[in-house]
Amino acid sequence: MRVLITGATGCVGRNLTEFLMETERYAVTATGRIAILGAEIFATGTRFISADLCVGDEALALVAGQDIVVHCAALSSPWGRFRDFHAANVEATRNVIRACLASGVRRLVHLSTPSIYYDGRPRRGLTEEAPVASRFVNSYTATKWTAECEVLNIPASHLETIVLRPRAVYGKYDRAIVPRIRNVAQRGVFPLIDGGSALVDVTSVNNVARAVIAAIEAPSGALGRAYNITDGEPVKVLSLLNELFSGMGLSVRYRKIPLAVARIAGTLSELAYGVLPGSLEPPITRYTLAVMGLDQTFNITAARHEIGYEPVGETLCALHECGRWWRAQND
Repeated sequence: MRVLITGATGCVGRNLTEFLMETERYAVTATGRIAILGAEIFATGTRFISADLCVGDEALALVAGQDIVVHCAALSSPWGRFRDFHAANVEATRNVIRACLASGVRRLVHLSTPSIYYDGRPRRGLTEEAPVASRFVNSYTATKWTAECEVLNIPASHLETIVLRPRAVYGKYDRAIVPRIRNVAQRGVFPLIDGGSALVDVTSVNNVARAVIAAIEAPSGALGRAYNITDGEPVKVLSLLNELFSGMGLSVRYRKIPLAVARIAGTLSELAYGVLPGSLEPPITRYTLAVMGLDQTFNITAARHEIGYEPVGETLCALHECGRWWRAQND
């Protein structure tokens, strides 16, 4: 089975590429825009093609001859210009869809985000039927929702589609969550919203890979559906941070901050940086609050029953190993 993985120079895409190559059941082609990382992937024996999915002809050339396309490529950040997110997350997805339809691809597995549910409130046990936010927290979330809708609106008779929404992905090659946490921790004091009492779901990148394989092989009853994906084991933010920092070998002092104060700080920080020239990221954003300060847990029953997804491993152990990997890469 011929599988194209977009965004293979990103965390999810690169780990997925390695995972699929190890199974030896798929003929994998990887693509991405970061040439130096693409060269590393190519050196492992994986077919890699550098491409810009915002260019329709490049997307069409990539997709031609593939049976399955796993669309991991995205601009993932809590801050930035809307037009950049729209290009990377919406226009690129549209090009991938057009290429899949033109090339007779059988199935498209699209990686989305459960950030679409975030509405400023603590929420537990969210299912896929839970309403999305009436106003999205940032441009990343808004454009990922638009892209997801584009995928799910395709008739199954034209192209089989499945959407996955992995929550707070961590693991090797991560350039979104763990680096930001580490940068703050290295300053010596880490702000801990409400003492780190929030209960959150996270997802190891290895479990994301298992979810993708489940989606590739899922029965027809799962088509045209979106699925929440997590480790299936909610953890307290304080426990999460302790294991991550322990793996990194960091001794970190915490400073407890009330949730109300964090909300004000996040809003003021975004307002201040919003008027500055360029695209510097604020030190705290509303998205940071969503990840670190509020209960956010998800029900993955549908993924378990309908596509056969089953997470493996203990979350705290996996977080510790993630920290160890980062320490080895950066020390």
